[in-house]
Amino acid sequence: MTEIVYDIPEYECARHGFKWSIPETLSLQREYELFQLPIELIAYRHRRTHNAIRERVELENFEQVPVSEHNDETVSDYDPPSILSKPILKVYQYIALAGISIISIFFTFYPIG
Repeated sequence: MTEIVYDIPEYECARHGFKWSIPETLSLQREYELFQLPIELIAYRHRRTHNAIRERVELENFEQVPVSEHNDETVSDYDPPSILSKPILKVYQYIALAGISIISIFFTFYPIG
């Protein structure tokens, strides 16, 4: 597998000392776990120090899972909780794929009051 080399320019750590917001933490998790970007690139994208990124990753217990080249697991292999009926299960799978909140969809079909 070819390793990607990133040319990261010098930058100012403009977010140094600022609290981590929830969206920033979720972005960090996606970049670290899913995209498996190097710490230096994540630090550049967040305008934070390398140590700040490492400490946040450790605090949140984020883990990088090695990506196997022969991963046969697909969305169709997902074994959902048996509590859901088949039609709702299909809707849930499509919503999960689209990244839409199941709660917002639920309250669209079953409004309160």
